[in-house]
Amino acid sequence: MKTFETQLKEIIKEEEQKQEVTSKAKSIRKQYGIQLWMSGPMGSDNEETQLVEIALLIVPEDKRGQGIASEVLNNIIQWANKSNYSLAIDPSAEFGTPVTKLKRFYSKFGFKPNKGKHKDYRTRYTMIYNPLDV
Repeated sequence: MKTFETQLKEIIKEEEQKQEVTSKAKSIRKQYGIQLWMSGPMGSDNEETQLVEIALLIVPEDKRGQGIASEVLNNIIQWANKSNYSLAIDPSAEFGTPVTKLKRFYSKFGFKPNKGKHKDYRTRYTMIYNPLDV
């Protein structure tokens, strides 16, 4: 049974990690002028890595084709590797790009379908990046 002090330390650590994720998304939004929302981390001490979901990643139409999304993903992946976070993303055609094209794009960065041996039951998102697979 955990002591009150241990529980409190865990809660503080979780809140600090959530702030780190929020702060990272905010700094990338500001740096690149895009829409980016991330949530997490989620998971427990039993997991090899904690999971951060990329809930929204939109490059404005007037900035597309300039490599911004690639720079953003490289930035996020470097941070995730350093922080030992897995990433989840759910490609959607809602903003104009076909899902198949988005899946190919994310695959270039190491994202894999969230099924089979790569299945991460912590999320319903369809693609997973795990720094331990790199």
